[in-house]
Amino acid sequence: MRAVQTVLLLTLTGLMLIVGQSVVPFVVAEQKPDSGASSLKVQPTLAPLSGRVIALDPGHGGIDGGAIGLGGTALEKEIALNIARFLRDYVQEAGAFVVMTRDDDRMLDDGSGEGTRKARDLRARMAIMNDPAVDIALSIHLNAVPSPRWYGAETFYADVRPENACLAEAIQAALKDIVGTPRHAKRSNTLFVLRTMRPVGALVEVGYLSNPDEARRLIDPNYQRKIAFALSVGLMRYFAEDPARCADGDLDG
Repeated sequence: MRAVQTVLLLTLTGLMLIVGQSVVPFVVAEQKPDSGASSLKVQPTLAPLSGRVIALDPGHGGIDGGAIGLGGTALEKEIALNIARFLRDYVQEAGAFVVMTRDDDRMLDDGSGEGTRKARDLRARMAIMNDPAVDIALSIHLNAVPSPRWYGAETFYADVRPENACLAEAIQAALKDIVGTPRHAKRSNTLFVLRTMRPVGALVEVGYLSNPDEARRLIDPNYQRKIAFALSVGLMRYFAEDPARCADGDLDG
């Protein structure tokens, strides 16, 4: 895993913490007299996420367990929900507002009575993520394929809007820096969630349950928290890099 370079800079406007490619503003606050020799303490403002509305979508749920690994002891629906909860905590601490498509073990239903149970679940999820107040939507899943050789987290996006690629690249870079993955962000216009997503968004497959070594890591709450932290850093990097540049197609300047 590549080490993340952290640099603390003193600028005219205050302290800035550079974590990998991201820049996070810091403020200096007084420390209580009895808490140590130093009278100053550095605290993050985490301004990039302040006031943002983020929709988190833990995939599957209820009778739809999703991908399965380790002989049925590793379930996509459970791991995705755990990671989403950890991520919610991180971004809320950073000042964001979070809406979850589900916060328990259940399928959703749009109440229409039309189509399959899965179709009603997907439409209900999209209704939440496509609320006009949502700034970012992130769907969290896990992969499984016949071969056990494949591993690594990867981020998918649809090119229905240019910001999606910027978001996916920011998230994938954070996953590489913090978790370690050989994979890259990929365009996918075939996934229903991505092609019907109205806000800026992405879908993250956080690992392969078909790879026994990775599956064992994925069921570990500490590793789940690490993935969630990486996702939160990716979101901060995206907003810190001025999303308007993506919308304008100005990615080099």
